[in-house]
Amino acid sequence: MEILTALVTSATLGHFGFSLDGSAFLIFFYLLIVIAFIDLEHFIIPDSLLLLCLGAWCLLIFKDPSWLTLYEALLGSVVFGGFLYLAGQLGKLVFKKESLGFGDVKLGFVLGMFLGWQLVVVSLYGAFFLAALVAAAGFITRRVKFGQMIPFGPFLILGCVGAVFLGERIIELFILWMLT
Repeated sequence: MEILTALVTSATLGHFGFSLDGSAFLIFFYLLIVIAFIDLEHFIIPDSLLLLCLGAWCLLIFKDPSWLTLYEALLGSVVFGGFLYLAGQLGKLVFKKESLGFGDVKLGFVLGMFLGWQLVVVSLYGAFFLAALVAAAGFITRRVKFGQMIPFGPFLILGCVGAVFLGERIIELFILWMLT
């Protein structure tokens, strides 16, 4: 965990520098590391940690909003959390049991506030892709059985972190690919 935290610190300060944005994202990422490990171990995402994430978000949004406007943050929150809520409802309908916990939905609302709707799309694609890779590897190695619960929070977090650092470049490449 210490090495992961050091890597996140280096990457965040390298990306944002020593700034209010950098400080807000450092706090946010540190909290996400804790949330990911708790979800991996206990299959829960504590509301108290999500509220602390919102405190870090306040540092970003209530200064001169160079990262996101309040409108973009709220739209991102609704898109991310709303998509996860609908995916959970669809999963419940198809599998006849809970397929996505409400903690993941609440985490989606918080992550969306940091990302805005465009980076939410990148984050969701990344999260589902990584989860599918891990699940497929688990099936192949027989470490995961069909119907076994896999915590999704860590994948949402990885998708979010990837979107923060690489999302704009991924969007640029996608647009370039679509235009050629």
